[in-house]
Amino acid sequence: MKNFVLTAAIVAAAMAAPAAAVVTVNSQVANVALGNLDNFAISGKLVNFANFNSFALAGQPLSKVTLSVISSIDGGVRATNRTGGRRNITASFTLGTAVTGMGFALAGSATSTQTYLNVPNNSFRIISAIDPTVTMANTLTSGLSVFNTGPVKFLFDASALLNTMPADVLFGRGVLTNPGSFATFKLTYESVIPEPATWSLLIVGFGLVGVASRRRKALAA
Repeated sequence: MKNFVLTAAIVAAAMAAPAAAVVTVNSQVANVALGNLDNFAISGKLVNFANFNSFALAGQPLSKVTLSVISSIDGGVRATNRTGGRRNITASFTLGTAVTGMGFALAGSATSTQTYLNVPNNSFRIISAIDPTVTMANTLTSGLSVFNTGPVKFLFDASALLNTMPADVLFGRGVLTNPGSFATFKLTYESVIPEPATWSLLIVGFGLVGVASRRRKALAA
């Protein structure tokens, strides 16, 4: 009975201690250039990661896999004032992105606006540094016992090039510049492992139970 009480006390103490820690066991990064595209056309790309699977973590199962994506475009456009007088010229670029694959589904958008003030008639300005940036993340927490890396499909849409296009301003073709236009993809793998203190408490505790049991047998003999 004493052994049972001692064992129960040890297990209860271990359960009360911090049971596990989340650790990053691996991470992968992939970069995609988005520059040198005219008129911000809708485009798609396949993004590949190095081969990695959950079986490589024997005895350390995955608890989370997170895909984070940062997409940014460095846009510019030529705009000419045709109003017959001075005026302000504004251009706004909107970037929409979506990522699917490996069980992930992400979507987001961002808008950036630049304005030139007091532009003379029949004068043009190169409106640059119009830089919308989209940040997204998605985390998987189930079905990770057989998780394998694979490609993800990345769609980006900057076709809403000029959502402020007054009739009296002539806009030329919009362009994305390189290397200012890019997307960065990061996969982070996490695992839950027992805290060292918890393991130590259990090992020492059960050792004490064993010692006590042997002493009782010796006394009985």
